[in-house]
Amino acid sequence: MIFEIKIDGKYRHSDSLVFKETDGEITIIPEHSGVAVEEDALLTLSGTGALIWSLLDGTHTVQQIIEQVVDHYDAPQEQVRMDTVAFLQELAVRKMIVT
Repeated sequence: MIFEIKIDGKYRHSDSLVFKETDGEITIIPEHSGVAVEEDALLTLSGTGALIWSLLDGTHTVQQIIEQVVDHYDAPQEQVRMDTVAFLQELAVRKMIVT
């Protein structure tokens, strides 16, 4: 389990997820072999969240993801860093990303 998001860390989607992209939104569904999934277990991402999710392929460091978000949205680096790390921490707590 990931406890601390590292700026030089490379993270990827957990194998226990199914996700699909529709009209710029990504819906993430935890896989529970035949068990009904609770509604709050679903996560829908758009905008910045969808961009970050698309870069979580195990090849980009967190710093590279931050730089891509800064470039894409012309946003302040420090704010993007704080928001990205917080978002990745939430995904880690939900066991949606792994190293």
